[in-house]
Amino acid sequence: MPEIAINALREKRAELAGLIIHHQREIERLRIDLSHLDAVLKLFDPEIRPDKILPKYRRPERSEYLGHGEIRRRCREALRDREVITAEEIALATMRDGRLMLSDEMARSRRSAMAGELGGNWQKGK
Repeated sequence: MPEIAINALREKRAELAGLIIHHQREIERLRIDLSHLDAVLKLFDPEIRPDKILPKYRRPERSEYLGHGEIRRRCREALRDREVITAEEIALATMRDGRLMLSDEMARSRRSAMAGELGGNWQKGK
């Protein structure tokens, strides 16, 4: 049994190490692209300070189940009624509102995904 766990952990570690290498290479490529772009900017405007151009913030991808700000709103609404509530309970309430009533298997899958987006337990004051 421990060998199975050790092998699984080794595989996961190898996967994560590979992802780190991949993303480091991607970051290096993006830095090179950025330096080339800065050089072209300087050709057109020698006075420009590319380091003073603020980067654009990328918003995380939206949930396919919940709209912008809906997670926060639903959690606050749930906490008005109770001291502690689980993400699973909030997901069930969302589905009960009629937006995601599906077959049992699909409902279980969606509820699990939605609970993952909500994350853990919610408590007042935390």
